[in-house]
Amino acid sequence: MLVQDIMVSELAVISPDATISDAVAVMLIEGTTSLFVTSKDSLLGIITDKDVLYGVVAKGFGPTDRKVWEFMNLRPPVANPGMNMLELVLLMDKHRLTKLPVIVEQKLVGCVTLADVAASLDLL
Repeated sequence: MLVQDIMVSELAVISPDATISDAVAVMLIEGTTSLFVTSKDSLLGIITDKDVLYGVVAKGFGPTDRKVWEFMNLRPPVANPGMNMLELVLLMDKHRLTKLPVIVEQKLVGCVTLADVAASLDLL
């Protein structure tokens, strides 16, 4: 089984110029803890609820005054649609991640989660 067999293509994305407040609102609406930061379908980075908590709130920054690009994780590990499950799980384990963006020719085409892997293997 390959990543393309289990990835999802409906993604929660945000612009790097959006405010942190906007990012939190999108996370709440989408029911997710992370957003892919994109520009013209190209992945620029990822921002997570932990980035907001530790990078913004804990440091006393105002969420309406700060932009996503200031706190996003640049160059996250990525999967490709042709990657097999073992490669995917090893990559996720190496970086201690539960979600990876799926990229084709620099374009964000989907994402895959550890829950997707477990479901595909009937572990859920």
